[in-house]
Amino acid sequence: MKRLIEIKEYDILTCNIAFKDEYVYLDNDSFEQLENMILHCNEMEDVEAYDFFSVSTKRHVGKVIRAKNYVGIVQLKNGTQIQILPKIYGKTAIDPKKTFLKMLKSLQEFPSKTFNETNLRTDHMTLLEIFIRLYIEEVQKLIKKRT
Repeated sequence: MKRLIEIKEYDILTCNIAFKDEYVYLDNDSFEQLENMILHCNEMEDVEAYDFFSVSTKRHVGKVIRAKNYVGIVQLKNGTQIQILPKIYGKTAIDPKKTFLKMLKSLQEFPSKTFNETNLRTDHMTLLEIFIRLYIEEVQKLIKKRT
């Protein structure tokens, strides 16, 4: 089962279906897997998942997970992917995925920072698919340079 849940930084996830209109709803199995991953990573010294997520409770809602200062994708064991996009403040119609791609272009050491968004056709791609496409393009460039 491959399912994509798209959220923004600082959004709140809940498995309480009564609050699906107020927060991002995640089925019980996926919620438990994410919670266990966060708690397990926090026990390990070299991995600090609590920098990316926080687990807490809200009155009348129950357990909630908040995405913190992290942009990327998390894949759970059941195939559910949680894509976390940058939070855009204000009431603009800016596409967070395009903002993320602009952020990538601004990185000095990012190898594929010269990519063309229209050639990638990123509108219907997950962040993981975008990274894979960029990686393949970079490998092809390196092969062409060597030949």
